[in-house]
Amino acid sequence: EGTARVAAPSLDGFSDGIHHWRNAHGKDYPRLAPEQVTQIADNLLLYQRKDGGWRENQDPTRLLDAAERARIVSESDVAGGSFDDRNIYTQVEYLASAHGLSGDARYRDASLRGLEFILSHQDPRCGGWPHTVPGRERYHPYVTLADEVTPGVLSTLRKVLQQPEFSFVPTGLRERVQHAVERGDACLLQLQVRQNGVPSGWAGQYDNLTLQPAQGRKFELPAIVVQESVATLRYLMSIPRPSPQVVASIEAGVAWLRQVQLQGLRLETFDAPAEDFAHHSSSTDRRLVE
Repeated sequence: EGTARVAAPSLDGFSDGIHHWRNAHGKDYPRLAPEQVTQIADNLLLYQRKDGGWRENQDPTRLLDAAERARIVSESDVAGGSFDDRNIYTQVEYLASAHGLSGDARYRDASLRGLEFILSHQDPRCGGWPHTVPGRERYHPYVTLADEVTPGVLSTLRKVLQQPEFSFVPTGLRERVQHAVERGDACLLQLQVRQNGVPSGWAGQYDNLTLQPAQGRKFELPAIVVQESVATLRYLMSIPRPSPQVVASIEAGVAWLRQVQLQGLRLETFDAPAEDFAHHSSSTDRRLVE
């Protein structure tokens, strides 16, 4: 009988970073195939900074020449990283899976360093995670739900507690992860915006001192945001055996989504002149029609 083939870990978690890299640098460059797990994991080791973080918006499947490898190594002393665009926790997961496939201790150790980085940057006041550390922009220290920062981190921490590829996590660290999950879950319930005393949805980011909805970039206003509310609700609904408080939060969030639903309208996507932006390109536009 043949041995069952173990699937390569998914690259879906890196899709934002890959998309932004290709928009900024072009799409015509050699890349590793998804099945080349150890080579991709080696790239993640190279990109990881000495404090355990990763810079955002990189393509871990790129084939790197000697000059680029030297440049990346020279930047490894830079502290911090960004949780934006589903970064850092995705590397932690991928390296854990790569360790399970290969048994390479380097991948285990790098995953543990990334996990320590995550825990060290949990917001002390609320229990969520910031956009970027150290902060370079005004909004970087804010407790962030946009782009699934806090819900995404918490989803990964729950995998650390539940899934066999993280069996290498020692007991003491596992207990810290459990505590971080409890604090993070409580933070999400605390941040659910109340309107006239009734829980509704969630904002994209919150001032890390006042815990009130705050402005991110110019187009990210202090507001309840449907997309971030949906991501948060999906995370809360993934919790096994949720507490009555979590159930009440979910039911209130779903009720708010139904309340703000637009009726009798359709969002149409249509062809438009191609445009390139700093991190995006587009050949379509949208219009709202009755």
